[in-house]
Amino acid sequence: MQGSKDRVSDGEKIRTLLEQARRLARRKRQCANTGHLILAAFQSDRQASVTLSRMGFTEESFSQVIDAGKANDEAPSMMELAVERAAKIANSFGSPGVGALHLILAIIRDPRTTGSRCLEDIGIAAGYAAAEMMAVLQQRVSAADGGGPARAAPSEPFKGRNRLAVQAALSAKLSKASGGIAADAAELRGAVLSGADLQGADLHGADLRGAVLVDADLRRADLSGANLDKACLRGANLSGANLTGASLSGADLSGAILTDCPRAPSSQEPTVDTNDKSNRRD
Repeated sequence: MQGSKDRVSDGEKIRTLLEQARRLARRKRQCANTGHLILAAFQSDRQASVTLSRMGFTEESFSQVIDAGKANDEAPSMMELAVERAAKIANSFGSPGVGALHLILAIIRDPRTTGSRCLEDIGIAAGYAAAEMMAVLQQRVSAADGGGPARAAPSEPFKGRNRLAVQAALSAKLSKASGGIAADAAELRGAVLSGADLQGADLHGADLRGAVLVDADLRRADLSGANLDKACLRGANLSGANLTGASLSGADLSGAILTDCPRAPSSQEPTVDTNDKSNRRD
């Protein structure tokens, strides 16, 4: 752990971002927070700017949310915690140093941060943003390896595995308690399951809040009673999946296939891109 702290303290880029965030806050007579850190990264780091812009981020809309008062209730220690977590993320990807993308990912992953909440407020789901950041970081790993096959990121344990392997891994988390979901099912909260083959998976009552299921194959999966609040299901195939009683508040279903999905009426509606014609129920 000491090595991670040393690398952070010696990282000129991180020190520069922290100081830039504090300057942004001082100009508006605000307390510096992780939202200002994201703004600083967007302004000064080209890859961070490109990645955030691709998700629909604009400096103007994000600044407006911060100015509206989201910055007032973040603990003073959150910026330092984000930097420490960014170092751990950089280590997990084998990166030689801590950069803006590691820092943004660390902020996004913690729902207590002003940065994460402000992104949600401008319509960028935390799970989707985290998946995008991880994809870019993974591309860096692949490029550093000479363009060979990308190494699986430590936080993406299910990606690329077949259905039996994925379901076996999930079963270990879900089957310890007799007659229902295990207490440690909460470990699936925020899990990255992009591209996973989960056809027919038994996920009844599972806690999948904030999970990233981009392009996942969930045909005929049992998701009855599952909590999918703020989950990112972009492009997922949910044909024949049982969503009866599932909570989908704030879930992103853009481009998802929803053919023959039983679902009880609910006032908690998911986020659906009405301009995306690939999202369909028939």
